[in-house]
This record gives sequence, structure tokens and C-alpha cells, in this order.
Amino acid sequence: MWVPFLSRLRALEWPPLIVGLVLVMLEAFLMTVTQWLPARVIRFFDDKTKAVYSLVLPNKRYRHERDGAGATARAVREAADFVEICAVHGYQVEEHVVKTEDGYLLGIHRVYRQPAALDGTMVQGGRRAAPDAAKKPVVYLHHGLLMNSEIWVSLLDRRDCIPFLLVDRGYDVWLGNNRGNKYSKKHLSRTPGEARFWDFSIDDFAMFDIPNTIDYILGVAKQPELAYLGFSQGSAQAFATLSIHPQLNEKVKVFVGLAPAMAPAGVSIGMVDALMKASPNINFLLFGRKAIMPSAVFWQSIMYPPLFVKTIDASIRALFKWTSHNIKYEQKLASYAHLYSFTSTKCVVHWFQIMRTKTFQMFDDDHNATVRLYGRECYKAARFPTRNIRSAITLLYGTVDSLVDIDAMLAELPPHVRAIPVPNYEHLDILWGDRVRDLVIPHVLATLDEHLPVPAPKGARSSALVAPLEPLALEDVQRRLLLPRDPDVFADADDDENAAKHSVTSDEPERGAEDRKRELELEMELQLVNKLGRNLARNIKRDLQQVREREARRTSRPPDGRTSRSARSSTSSRGGRREEDERPRRRSSVRDPGATDAAAGTSTGCEPDPRPGKSASRGGPSGVRRTSGAAAASLDATAAEDDVAVAVGAVCDGLAE
Repeated sequence: MWVPFLSRLRALEWPPLIVGLVLVMLEAFLMTVTQWLPARVIRFFDDKTKAVYSLVLPNKRYRHERDGAGATARAVREAADFVEICAVHGYQVEEHVVKTEDGYLLGIHRVYRQPAALDGTMVQGGRRAAPDAAKKPVVYLHHGLLMNSEIWVSLLDRRDCIPFLLVDRGYDVWLGNNRGNKYSKKHLSRTPGEARFWDFSIDDFAMFDIPNTIDYILGVAKQPELAYLGFSQGSAQAFATLSIHPQLNEKVKVFVGLAPAMAPAGVSIGMVDALMKASPNINFLLFGRKAIMPSAVFWQSIMYPPLFVKTIDASIRALFKWTSHNIKYEQKLASYAHLYSFTSTKCVVHWFQIMRTKTFQMFDDDHNATVRLYGRECYKAARFPTRNIRSAITLLYGTVDSLVDIDAMLAELPPHVRAIPVPNYEHLDILWGDRVRDLVIPHVLATLDEHLPVPAPKGARSSALVAPLEPLALEDVQRRLLLPRDPDVFADADDDENAAKHSVTSDEPERGAEDRKRELELEMELQLVNKLGRNLARNIKRDLQQVREREARRTSRPPDGRTSRSARSSTSSRGGRREEDERPRRRSSVRDPGATDAAAGTSTGCEPDPRPGKSASRGGPSGVRRTSGAAAASLDATAAEDDVAVAVGAVCDGLAE
């Protein structure tokens, strides 16, 4: 006989549930005792823990004083909030507050980089100037379950950080936070100490948090649409929001889901699996009706950081069978410290309902009134109508991520969804893996370039605005600019480099990966050379104009003080080049018939007068006037400089094309 409250669990699933209840009570007791201990006692145990840990695992000791990565890991780990983490990498943050329709106050962040602030304006005296008329395309990023916006930026290298890369490419980058977490524990009429403050689930995120935040961002940025990037539950919130708010599909141009979650298969540990299948009342009995696991912040604050990393690794291995082998140890030290944030018990219970029913549904408020007909459940909570989503969708998921069932997910989504697998990546690897720069970020950037590209600045021929990650030296830029015109100019210096770049290996998969990586590097260098090449050509032309003006002023003053003609026409001995009075010099592929005479005239220190029938002004043979050797050398130098300017301009035009 089926009993509504007891028959959810089999007999073997009750013992793990009872053990879980005992552990929760024990953890609460230990936390209470620890809070009453003197600080001196806590420091004593902390020192002993460090000593024992260093003896047992000597290879996992602190590396902060040993290398640059360790120093960055320590700076990121010890950063108090989102603003301080961004400051470690040289980025600035604007903090905003969004008021939802039901009274919650959400803290969101807008990232930019000095000296240029948002919209291309400059920061002067600590204040931003008036916004520029040209607006940047907006990208909005949202975190996952039990997290906050810090997970996006707690990386060791800014080149692996999606928000920082988007800022460098010219996007207006915003990061949101759910109600109840570290940055959003505020309500107009409720306090976090009240149970009703925590009475929210994914339904409320989709009904209020996401749409209200999107409207606020677009209003401040004065843009009609944006791109949405969601990680884990952040993707589920986008699925739910876009499915129940059809008008938002016009505002979200493209949605990129990283490690997307919709209906996870479950967890591997028996105790949690029993909780998932149990009645929500049991979960509320264990964890209360407020924030779930609030003691996690307390234990993190007193634990030795390497031991805390081992604890997190062991926990996710037990829960989800993740090994975290793709995340470096220094990265774990930095990011695990910012992994947890508050959320409601009801939100976790909502996920338990989704996993138990294997349906992406709304929260089941009537879970005690299950109706059964002919031995089967005939009552189900309303589903999110995800097939109605019209926004473009791209999903990136790890092939060994136990929380992503991509086939089941695609069956519930519209047919225009594009799914991209990341080989041998788990859930957290999508954000913090050691190869996200090669396996994840290129797909994100390509999707944004396709649907919401950054507009080209005025006068530019290319729409790519990738900021140089590793600026090239000026000599390297000049060398690269001249190579397309004359590859032999620097042939001796580049033999080894070119041989290494163009070497072919027999290992096709490895070569393919290296080729893709090299292609990305060359693309960024090409855009840098394009940008710097234009500046170089402009500077050369400016200097050339100044040289010509000085030469014109010098030659316009004869020794006797009388003013001669304002410009002189001359023909050089090397190519029959001519320079007319105050006219642009024209090139011709046809040799001047008078080139032979010009050569003879130059050898005697004279040159022919280009105007027939005119005699020399100061002696000499008819039709010939004298010129100094310095003037001839100056004209040769001017011609050489003009050659460089023309070459640089041609190369820049070619690169832009």
C-alpha cells in the first residue's frame, strides 16, 4: 500500500536519511562550541593543523611565496569582495542596486578598465566624464546555485576570465546576483532573520530577479538588447525566464549557457539522494526554512586554506564524482574561497523536486496532496514552457559533467539550439579549467561576434576590437609591417622563427590543437598590427610633411637674400622621380626620356631645368641650373621616407581588407 509521506523512500534509503539528520545536528553543535572558544585556542589548533598538513602532504603546502601564480592566488583568495578581486587584475567596478517588483534589493556589478571608463569616457579626478554618444553592446553574466558574481572573476590570469576579455573587446559587461546571496541580502520590509525573507525559489528568480535586472541594465546602458551568459543554475534561470516572459526574447539577443542545468540526473551519495526523494517537509526539518548551510562561511574562515581545498574536493567527489583534475591547485586556492554564497533552503528543495520528477518544472507548493490514479501519479506541477524560447541559444557543456544530460535538455528546447561539447571537462572546469582559453572562450567570443558584435570605431575598416593581451614591441611591429612588402629584409633574423612556426608534425590531433591556438594568437596580433600600423603610417606621413616644409623654407631663401621660386622641380638619378611646385609627387612606371641627361647633370652638380626655353638663373649652360650636393641628398632622403610611408600605408590597407 502506498503511503503519501513514507512511500517515497525504500527501506534501504531511510538509514542514510537518519545519518544525515545526525550529522546536521552534530555540525550545529560543533559550530556553537567553536564560536565560544577563545581566539588563542583557535590559533593554536590552526598552527597545529598547518604543521600536520605540511607533514602529511608536503607537495600541497602553500606556494604563495614561491612563484607569481601563488602570489596572485593569495591576492585573489584574500580579496574581500568583487571590487577587490577585479582590482587585483587592474579592472574597476561600478556597483548598482536593482529593486525587484516584490521588494528585494539586488546588488549588481558593471566592470570597466582605467584609464578609459565605460562608453569610452575618461576618468578624471576620480569621476567619470559624460557618457559618449557611441554605446557599447551589453553582456550580462549570471552565476549558479549557492554562488555569487565573484565566481566569474576569481581566476589567476585575466586572459582566462570571460568578463575581463569582454571588457577588453569593447563590451559593456554586467554581472548579476540572486536575492539572498552575499550582495543581495536586503528587502524593503523583511530582514534575513525572518523565514519569509527566504521564501523564494527558481520561480521567483525567473519571475522577478532576471527580468527586473535586464530592464535595469538596458535602461542604464540605453541599449535595446543584450547577450546573456549563464553558468549552471544561471542557465536554468534564463531558460525559465525566457519561457514565461515572451517579451524578453526581444531583449536577449543571444543566450550562452555554460555547464547548463535543467533536469540533473541526481547525486551519487546515498544520503543526499534520499533527501532528494524525501518529502520537502523532511528537508525543511533538517535545514530549516531560511538560508541553507549558513555555517559554511564560518568553517571557511577558520580552516587552513589547503585543508579547505581538500575538503571541497572530497565533497564534490562524493556528491557528483568530479575529480577536478583540470583545475590547477593554485586556482583552487583562489576560487574555492569565493565558491559559496547564501541561498534559500526552498531553492535547493526546488532542485530536489526537479531531479525527482526529471522535469524542469515550477516549485510544487502542494507536495503533500499527491493524487494517484490506478497506481500512478496523475498530478504534476506546471512545467516551464522552454520550447517557446525564440532567442538564439548556444550551450557549452563538459562531456563528463554528471549534472548535464544534454540529450534530455535538447528534447525540451527549441530546434535552433546549438550544443558544443568540451572534451573531458566537468562542471566547474568550464569556468576554472586550465584550458578554458582554448576550449571554452573561443566559442563564447565567436557566438557574441555572430549575434552581438562590437561596432567598429569611426574611420576603422575592421569591426574587431580585441585589445592586445600581450603587446608587441615596437621593433616587432615595424618588422611585421615590412615583411609583406619585402620578405627578404629581415630574412636572416627570422630563419629560425619561421622554421619553428611552419614546421609540420605527424601527430594530426596535436597539430590541430596547436594550429587552432596559433590561429587565435595570430588573429589578435593581426588586429594589433592593424591598429598600430595605422598610427605608424600617420606618424611617418606627419614627419615627412614636416621635413618637406623645412626643406621648402630652406630652399626658398637664396644666399643673396632674394626670394626664388616657391618650389623646385628636380629629377633624381635613381628613378626619374619629379617633384612639381606644391603638387603631390606622382609615380610613373615609364622612365623619363630625360633620365640620361639628368644623370649627366647630377654628376656635374647640375640638373636640367624642367621648363623648356628657360635659361639658368645663375650662370651655367643653357637649360641647366646648378644645385648643391646637400639639396640632392635631401631629395633622396625625402624619396626614401616617402617609400616607407607608401609601403606602410599599403600594408595597413591590406591588413584592414
